[in-house]
Amino acid sequence: MKFYFKKAKDHFYKYSSNFFIIIGILNILYCFFGLSLGWGFYFGLKVIFASGIFLLIHGLLKSYNNFYKNSKATKFINWAIIISLLSFIILEILIFTGAYINDLEDIDYVLILGAGIIDDRPSLELKYRLDKAIKFIEKNPSIKKVILCGGVGEDEKFSEAYVMEKYLLNKGIHEDMLIKEEESTSTYENIKYAKKVIEIIDSRHNVKIAISSNDFHLFRAKYLAKKLGFEAAGLPSKTPLYIIPNHHVRECFAIVKAVFIR
Repeated sequence: MKFYFKKAKDHFYKYSSNFFIIIGILNILYCFFGLSLGWGFYFGLKVIFASGIFLLIHGLLKSYNNFYKNSKATKFINWAIIISLLSFIILEILIFTGAYINDLEDIDYVLILGAGIIDDRPSLELKYRLDKAIKFIEKNPSIKKVILCGGVGEDEKFSEAYVMEKYLLNKGIHEDMLIKEEESTSTYENIKYAKKVIEIIDSRHNVKIAISSNDFHLFRAKYLAKKLGFEAAGLPSKTPLYIIPNHHVRECFAIVKAVFIR
């Protein structure tokens, strides 16, 4: 019995070590891929790169250093990795359900949250948000107003709200439907400042909003909206495939941070 237990343990160490090495290499390669596209060294990339280095070293030491393999530190690190992985899975479930479980009846206002722009054009990520909102607005003529949320970001010449307005006007959305909010620079500010705009034109306390954003973003956006007193639903748009790892890693940390926002 001890022989089989030892054999199973050896197999586990072998395959888990190989798994850590492979995931570590993939993480590092993804970071170089992002940087090669001209991305900044964003927070998500920093986490992915650091975890890649850590997993690669951990896997190599487990494979080739018997002292390290049998140490208490290795067991502690293995458990830390398992807990981190389980936490990530739980947060990903929340992200998915937050994006795709929505009550879109009787929406009063649509909020389109800002994202990156390229000169005076929306980035692909923002374009997906705008196109999703356009489809919803066209199917729901009872929508009162559309709030375009986003100020001038770093290295941007125009406000994100201005770029969104320009895009929507070109797509046939009437100017009277649009209100620009051009001061916010974060998701929390997007919704907080949009609330101030709505309070000027609508004195009701039970306003219901639909938030147009990419799928990874909506759980947090809806959570913050509810904190600010809105009844909120989501309009999920897809996320460009190549930025999913960066955005999902960053979003997990942003969700934890959102819990502590007052």
